[in-house]
Amino acid sequence: MPILPNNFDDVADDFKPIAAGKRTLLIVEPPEEGTSLAGKPKLIFTYRVQDDSEDNGRMIKDHISLEMLTKIKRIAMSAGVTPGPDGLDTDELTGKLVEAIVTNQSVPDRDDPTNEDLITIRSRIRSYVVNKD
Repeated sequence: MPILPNNFDDVADDFKPIAAGKRTLLIVEPPEEGTSLAGKPKLIFTYRVQDDSEDNGRMIKDHISLEMLTKIKRIAMSAGVTPGPDGLDTDELTGKLVEAIVTNQSVPDRDDPTNEDLITIRSRIRSYVVNKD
């Protein structure tokens, strides 16, 4: 087992959420296919914050059910890609910038949802901004 030489007194105990608000995000890789807890297919989009804030370079993910086609279409449109009658090649989105509204949400622990000491603040993408030029 490796020994880590880091001074862990200088390491935060929890991840700090990304500041809420309108953010510019870079799609860093093609969306990953996954399955929700309910057993439904989903896409997992991975973004890197691209702005002048202290969050620049931080990562955020958005898990989107394949039943939420409007949200997927809005991601494409925010990235300047127009999906059409033949569908959408999600690989085309890699490397594109999108504008999104990020919020922070209190999330209780799955195993002990009433324990307030175990509540985590998580950053979530609420919506995507589509410029109607």
